Amino acid sequence: MRIVCALLLFELFVFGVRAYSCEWSDNEGQFNLSALENDVQDYRQSMGLGGQAYYLNACRSVVTTACKTANCAACQTWSGGQACLGTITTSSFQANGNSVALSFTGGDDGRSMIIDFVCDQSAGIGTPVFSTETLAKEYVFSWASQFACPISQTCNATSCGGCVATGADQCVWCLDSQSCSSMADFNASCTNWVAKPQYCPAPACSTQSTCTGCMGMDGCSWCLDTTSCIAHPSNPSVCPDIVSNVTYCPSKEYKALDAAKTVV
Repeated sequence: MRIVCALLLFELFVFGVRAYSCEWSDNEGQFNLSALENDVQDYRQSMGLGGQAYYLNACRSVVTTACKTANCAACQTWSGGQACLGTITTSSFQANGNSVALSFTGGDDGRSMIIDFVCDQSAGIGTPVFSTETLAKEYVFSWASQFACPISQTCNATSCGGCVATGADQCVWCLDSQSCSSMADFNASCTNWVAKPQYCPAPACSTQSTCTGCMGMDGCSWCLDTTSCIAHPSNPSVCPDIVSNVTYCPSKEYKALDAAKTVV
């Protein structure tokens, strides 16, 4: 017991605080982003400009060793350099309806960051997407996720994967009615049900050959690395650069879709 405590104290001394609470409540309801934490690998987005990339995590500091600042919530890297976008000790939450803003300050050279979490019951865990960088060195990311929704809405997902994404038996997906309900409200008349992500029917994502077509399939995401449509992965390492919203499809393809919608 003494050895374990000593090791924990040593780790805290060397590496600093590595986690922060992702549970809070306000007038909008009770929220919990803990399911987004990944202790194995960060969420990574490559920008393709001079080797630039962003590493983010949730409820803890980044895992990557590319960032040299202690307690870093997100890291920007480029060819020959890196910078922390904010430290986890400065985290602050603000909920606004179905949106949740998570802010960090204290980054390198005055950098700061905002992650706009958007409640999306069909997105499952989702993945962060870079939005913009302001002149004040504020970096803004958007993250559509089931877990950005108030807890009271957690079991209102419209897909099997989104319904049971936590794997904690909080929600149950009925295959008969194609609906999600909490375990407490589960109707015993449903004879075919799923409570674990690995038992959800695999969506026919591979039948789609375009990003926009892929976005029309429930539970599917477009992998930019392989230019293929895949079932939305729970582990970011499956595809580091992934699209989960049609607005982030390659620009030419999305513009063509948008133009087609305006034709009468």
